[in-house]
Amino acid sequence: MFRILRMMLLGVMLGMPLSAMAGDTWLMLSCCAHHWKRSPDQNEENTGLFLDHAMSDRGSVVVGSYRNSQDRMSSFAAVGLRAWETRWGGLAIESRVLFGAVSGYGSSETSRNNAQAIMLPALTVRGRDIGVIVTGVPGVLLGLGLEIRLP
Repeated sequence: MFRILRMMLLGVMLGMPLSAMAGDTWLMLSCCAHHWKRSPDQNEENTGLFLDHAMSDRGSVVVGSYRNSQDRMSSFAAVGLRAWETRWGGLAIESRVLFGAVSGYGSSETSRNNAQAIMLPALTVRGRDIGVIVTGVPGVLLGLGLEIRLP
């Protein structure tokens, strides 16, 4: 199922005219996570690469891959919905929720290959061409990443 979702999202993004993508697509580089109830074998260097493309002024599509907390590769696809946004000087501060699917978790090979539903709150602080994103699961983890606007 996750492969179908990933192919659909990729098809939507590739089918968009390049002019519509200009200025609305961000490259996200995840770097780390902090787990409140950390076990000794958890990976906190959750490096990954994502694309975040605005589909409207309130929503975006996010796809990517990262090294998860179980030290396995995960694929991620979601729709982001903006809850609120404010401006402070030259910065845009935005709160949104990502609804989607993620793979790579579980104790068996079968469960790692199956996608799991995910709802992930996110806070972004963006300048004109660069930003920071903080994601998290309350009481479980806090993730940090860098965003760069693609030309």
